[in-house]
Order: sequence, then C-alpha cells, then structure tokens
Amino acid sequence: MNKINCGLVLVCLICVFSCFSLPEEFPDPPSGITYLDEHWKDNFDAYNPELWEKVDNYSWENNASVMKNYNVEYVSGSVCISFLKNDGPFSTNYGTRYHSCAQLYTRAFIHSDHYDYKYGKYSVRMKAATGSGIVSSFFLFRWAPWQEIDIEFLGKNTTKFHINVYYNSGTGTAPLEDPEVIDLGFDAAADYHTYAIEWERDHITWYVDGSAVGTRKSPQKNIPDQPMYLAMNIWNCNSTSWSGPLFADEPGKRTAFYDWVEYFPSRSY
Repeated sequence: MNKINCGLVLVCLICVFSCFSLPEEFPDPPSGITYLDEHWKDNFDAYNPELWEKVDNYSWENNASVMKNYNVEYVSGSVCISFLKNDGPFSTNYGTRYHSCAQLYTRAFIHSDHYDYKYGKYSVRMKAATGSGIVSSFFLFRWAPWQEIDIEFLGKNTTKFHINVYYNSGTGTAPLEDPEVIDLGFDAAADYHTYAIEWERDHITWYVDGSAVGTRKSPQKNIPDQPMYLAMNIWNCNSTSWSGPLFADEPGKRTAFYDWVEYFPSRSY
C-alpha cells in the first residue's frame, strides 16, 4: 500500500471513530458496581446500601399508604417488598394514612439527585403482589422535568401488566402519558418471570421472558431524554377506577418478590 492510500485509510478511521461519543467520565462507583463500561447485576443476597436506598416516611397524593423501610426485607436470595394493611395511623403531608407500603431505589453515587441512569436495558426477575388496590412495579423515574418509564402490576388481575411512559420536556409536573395494558398469558403472581425495559435515544421496548411485547418509537412517540433513577415499589392507589378498591380478605400483608435486577448500559448488550 502506498503512502497516499495509507493516509486515506487513516483519515477514514479517524472519521469513523469520531462518530462515536466516548463514555462520560464518572467517579468511582459503589463496591462491586461498574458503570457504563460494564453492566451490573444484584442477586439480592443481602442489602447493598451503596447501591439501594429504602424509602421511609414518604407518600404522595394518590398513594393511600405511606412508605416504611421495614417493609423491605431480604429473604433467601430475594428482596421482599410489602404492603401492610392497617398498621397505622401515620401522619403525612397528604393526611393520615392507615396502611404502609415500601420502595427500594438506586441511591445517589454520581449525582446528588439520584438521577444516575440513562440509556440501556433494565431487567428484573420478579413475582407480582396480589390484592385489589395494590400496585407492584419496576420503573425508571425523575422529577423536574417529570419523566418515567413503567412496568406495573395491578393486584386485582395479575394476568396483565401495565406499561407507560410519562414525558415532560419542561419543569412542570403534568407530563404526557402513554399507557397500555398487555395480556401476559400467565399469572405474574404465581411464579417468577423476567421483565425488561430497553431504553434508547429513539425507542423504548418492553420484554417479557425475552420476547418484545411493546414498543414506543420516536418521532411518533415522546421518548424520555433525561437521566433517571431505577426503582421497585408496592403501594395502594386510591384511584379505585384503575386499581380497584383495597382488598378486604386476609392476609393483610401483600408482597412482591424480586429475585434479581440487572442493568446493561447502552452499547453493552
């Protein structure tokens, strides 16, 4: 190969590599966790406080219960996130709550606002909670602007799951949403199954046991474009038209079981 051809090859290679943005530099992640370069997986053998936070004494307007950290328990290689009926009363900014619920979400280790995660694939092996009025979930979320990507199970009928995207490009709290209900073909509360959210710049795809079941694509659909945190929770929605009235039967404790969570940053899967 002559010198002119070598020079042309070198220029072409530089152009090709310049089309790919290099990963942003981040500080050292928590113990055992690598960020962006490789994926991480938590098998929930024990609570990892460097990766997760348990929400305590928090509620919101349409949550008829209050989050308590004692409702997150690690048992036999799974994390159990529970709703407890009538263990109150509890005083909150939204009035008295008589029931408790729980949430586990990724702690702040890169940005102080917890919004450390963006494009990639988020997978969970879980078993949904039963009970009318109960919602168990796996989702990505942020405030200001409110953006969210959901997998939600309604305890009144766990043969379906709800997927949703909330998108707001500004700083308001009234985002556009795009819900869809999908028949699973099995009872999500009867056994563990794997669910995944693939979030990329131009699309979101949801998977059940490795099969794609729903997709949103830009520019037809709004795709969240801001970093978020990853979370799992269980709560009692007071919108009975959606979740149903709170169950009246026993037991008063209803639990969603999470066997593991895995995250593949974009371009790593």
